[in-house]
Amino acid sequence: MKEYKVPLGVIVTPPIRYSPYLSELYRCLTKRVDVFQLTEFTLQFWRLIGLRKKARIIHIHWLELLYRHRLHRIHLINIIVPYLLMVCKCMHYMIVVTLHNIKPHESILIDKPMFKILLNLCDRIIVRSKFSAREALRIYGKDLEHKIAIIPHGNFIFYFPNEVSRHEARRRLQLENDKFIFFFFGYLRPYKGLEETIEAFKTASQRTKRIALMIVGRRISNKYESLIKSKVQKLDNCTLRCEYVPDSEVQLYLNAIDVGVFNYGETTTPATLFLFMSFKKPVVAPDIPQIREIASEDFGIFFKRQDMRSFSEAMLTALSRKDEMRKMGMSAFRKALLFDWNSIGRRTLDLYISSL
Repeated sequence: MKEYKVPLGVIVTPPIRYSPYLSELYRCLTKRVDVFQLTEFTLQFWRLIGLRKKARIIHIHWLELLYRHRLHRIHLINIIVPYLLMVCKCMHYMIVVTLHNIKPHESILIDKPMFKILLNLCDRIIVRSKFSAREALRIYGKDLEHKIAIIPHGNFIFYFPNEVSRHEARRRLQLENDKFIFFFFGYLRPYKGLEETIEAFKTASQRTKRIALMIVGRRISNKYESLIKSKVQKLDNCTLRCEYVPDSEVQLYLNAIDVGVFNYGETTTPATLFLFMSFKKPVVAPDIPQIREIASEDFGIFFKRQDMRSFSEAMLTALSRKDEMRKMGMSAFRKALLFDWNSIGRRTLDLYISSL
């Protein structure tokens, strides 16, 4: 890491507990910089005045959270956010934004103009892939190009415990030992293509009874949960668990299953992919550029987006290659090792310093 001679504190919003990504990134960065956290940027803005002598950087993650909080229906809050960033610049803060999502999930009308305004006000923009960089420039303007830096997502190898054997994990989850299990994990949200995943599994399961699909995640809405439940209940060997999974229990699911599966429609770099790779699991995934930047044929089986036949055939291909799964899982793990947080922390710190 580059050395620096001036105090270099970083103010982070949302707080680090918001996601494993933040926990891992700032676990590395706190070794070299002081980190301060804001729960609500607008409501805790007054703290920035007191922190000015201790911090020089404001790092905003998930830009939409600046104006999409519990008061987002009060339009005054939306309007003042750009002005608050302008005040930050007047206080000589450097503003860094990480675009985890190029466009927010479940977009609302205000998102695109607000993103464009806020991105123009910030000093540096971190994206996680070449695809994300291209999309950001296409949507928000090529004049942002000089601000953009590509720093990838990291793995979860050391974040989640991983001590339970496959046999023990299946015993504790009451899963059959002879089933070949596909696994969807994460929030139940329409953009993730879960309905199509269930339909593809339905088609594949008509040709063999050796496969199962397990869906585990927290609901976003009761309506969508009911829709997914109605589809799952019509199928054998398909289970839905709408629940929060504590970090200590994530290993049960990842060690019990055979293949991770996802079918995201709009995504940048899905954290779920890194989760599967970190647990030595091959994936069935859509053949789209943002996935292909990371996953390859040595641990991924790909299908054409919005092609149910291609999707179901990919599942059957995974089953037919059952004996190769361990080897493919090790390939996934070796790739995950390349995305280590120490390297990502160094690159992030270098960006902070170069922004001053």
